[in-house]
Amino acid sequence: ERLLGVFFTYIQMKKSQYKTKILQRAIFWNPNEVVYPKPKFSKNNIPIVMTSSDYFVPYAAAALLSIVKESTAENNYDIIFLYSFISDKTILEQTVKGRNNFAIRFFCVSPMLKKYKFISNNHVSIETFYRLFVQKIFFQYDKIIYIDSDVIVKSDLAKLYFTNIGNNLLGATVDPDWISQYNGAIPKVKINCKKKLKLKNL
Repeated sequence: ERLLGVFFTYIQMKKSQYKTKILQRAIFWNPNEVVYPKPKFSKNNIPIVMTSSDYFVPYAAAALLSIVKESTAENNYDIIFLYSFISDKTILEQTVKGRNNFAIRFFCVSPMLKKYKFISNNHVSIETFYRLFVQKIFFQYDKIIYIDSDVIVKSDLAKLYFTNIGNNLLGATVDPDWISQYNGAIPKVKINCKKKLKLKNL
């Protein structure tokens, strides 16, 4: 640590092949402390959680644009993307730029993945599993909407948010694609659904 400054001064004086630049010093306080999201708006806050990867940003931007187009002025839309790496968030941020009733934030889930081994394939990416952390991340919210980033929204998501699901932990729809996998050629899928997940009426 102490010799780094000496070495840096040395290569500057020698005018070697290394290019150097001095930037403003930054101090990172409590780098291991995780700051979990809180509702962004105090009134009519509609939290919408999505996931994305670097590759998936254009598709997520299309989904986000459809949310914006179907939004209404009386509601406030609290958009949070779960991610591990996105090199450029500009297109997502620009989609809601200038809209006072929209906020967009990003929550990195990488530290949460260390003790798990998720297996991806051509159909299911690692980002698919990020939704499993929703309950832990958004404990300061009473309710959220989670949607995939490859959808086009055709109605105001506030209607979905204000749908009464009673005392149920989760509201969801039937997925025909999953039913086909459940009744497909891999018996392990059906066994896990019944014995581990305790799912019924599939």
